[in-house]
Amino acid sequence: MRLRHSDTICLFILITSSLLLQGCEAFIYAKGNIYDAGTHQPIKGASVKLIWRGRDTMEKCAYLLDTMDYDARRRIRRTGVKDDYFAFDFGTSKRAKPIPLYTDSNGYFQTGTYWTSAAFGVPKVKILVTQNGYKPLVADRYPMKNFYLEREPKQ
Repeated sequence: MRLRHSDTICLFILITSSLLLQGCEAFIYAKGNIYDAGTHQPIKGASVKLIWRGRDTMEKCAYLLDTMDYDARRRIRRTGVKDDYFAFDFGTSKRAKPIPLYTDSNGYFQTGTYWTSAAFGVPKVKILVTQNGYKPLVADRYPMKNFYLEREPKQ
């Protein structure tokens, strides 16, 4: 069987585009420590959010793992119970649900890991840190580092 010229071109474009797009994924996450800019003490309970492409804010960027086994969760769902758990680790029965992220007593945070398309470049992601009594901080998530919040001026 002989291919026509147009069939050859279509096949070439299909193979080339599939090779170019293969492996075009990115795993996005952020981690670091949040400190008071004046005292250099860790800030406990600061809210951490992700800002995708400068416009979409991800309010819940941590995971709560499901403590119930897979079969028990399925039985409960069949009774009509709704929950926010989703397949966390594909290929296994682990489930999780998204929750808001706050720093621990050492000021440490680590977001969940998010798998996204990077066919047209890795998306620009920043972190937004807020805490009562401090100015909000928007910063690049790389490099993973220490972030310092400045206190709001007292009035």
